[in-house]
Amino acid sequence: MKSMHLFIWGVLATTITSINNSHAETAFSERFSLSLGASVTTFDSSLDLDAVNSIVDRPIDIEDDLKFDEEINLANFSAYWRFAPRHRILFDYLPADRTSSAKLSNDIYFDGDTISAGADTKANYDTTIYDLSYLYSIYQSEDLEMGAGVGLYWMQIDLSISASGFISSESQGRGGKAFNANYKNSGDVDVPLPTLNGFVSYRVLPSWYLKGNIQYFDLSLDSFYGHMTSVSLSSEYYFTQYWGLGASISMLDLDIQSDISFFRGDLAWAYQGASLYLTAKY
Repeated sequence: MKSMHLFIWGVLATTITSINNSHAETAFSERFSLSLGASVTTFDSSLDLDAVNSIVDRPIDIEDDLKFDEEINLANFSAYWRFAPRHRILFDYLPADRTSSAKLSNDIYFDGDTISAGADTKANYDTTIYDLSYLYSIYQSEDLEMGAGVGLYWMQIDLSISASGFISSESQGRGGKAFNANYKNSGDVDVPLPTLNGFVSYRVLPSWYLKGNIQYFDLSLDSFYGHMTSVSLSSEYYFTQYWGLGASISMLDLDIQSDISFFRGDLAWAYQGASLYLTAKY
């Protein structure tokens, strides 16, 4: 965590000290950019939210307990609007919908119910990310752009489970198990996080760009701890003035432990992925 703080401050210090008075025309004068791609992504996630959020009462390891695939293919969308030479609004959209079928190896606890080991389950775990950011270019030259910004990283989580097996509910007490061949339950929760952002773009050749982005959130209070780090590196080659192809690698690590009124519980969510995408700028 300390090394990440040093990295962020190092980027900011470098960009601030590099400011000059040059107003040369740059490679970063496009007004709009759109990207649409597909990625192979590996997930590692667990969920532990109380009944206020209507999901689970004790930790569920999404991949180990419910046997969701760790590696899946995803579509992703990104767009930005450069409304002034140094100012941009960026929007990213990433839907991740997964399904699983499993025979439980351990008891799991879901919205006040205990689904016993040995039950046959089917589950849907849908996660949608909306990422909105304002970015300011602290430094621009003919081939280099660096800056920082602020954002809102919003995650929507929907989990539904159907099961056939022995189920007990809080109203029956933990010992009151009964066989239920048609158990169904679901819940959802929203996780909004403010972020600090940093970015750099470098034009290696007239048609070839290298880019890097980082998002960071860290807050520790008596009733709340949250940390998120997201990093992506990409390379883009434009085969015409407006159209190009890109490749990127990215990672995200998120950990929340909360005891506030609208969000009580723990959430751990991480992914690493590689993406190919088509991009257009104007």
